[in-house]
Amino acid sequence: DYYDKSIARKYKTTDALNLRDGAGTNYKVLTVIPAKTTVHNYGYYSYAGTTKWYYVKVTINGVDYVGFVSSKYLRKV
Repeated sequence: DYYDKSIARKYKTTDALNLRDGAGTNYKVLTVIPAKTTVHNYGYYSYAGTTKWYYVKVTINGVDYVGFVSSKYLRKV
């Protein structure tokens, strides 16, 4: 895993997005994050191929989840 303080911020998902327990589509889906949901990144990420996967925290229906999402589907808030 890597750390980059400059990416630590809130993001919104552009589409419904799978939250996974590792960086890459081969990892287990923990939950589906609805489109336009705010997620929090604290600066941590990994790579799957050339794609950055951000380690995020999200609250859905009062339940906190942490896992990885593809940075391709996130926009800065």
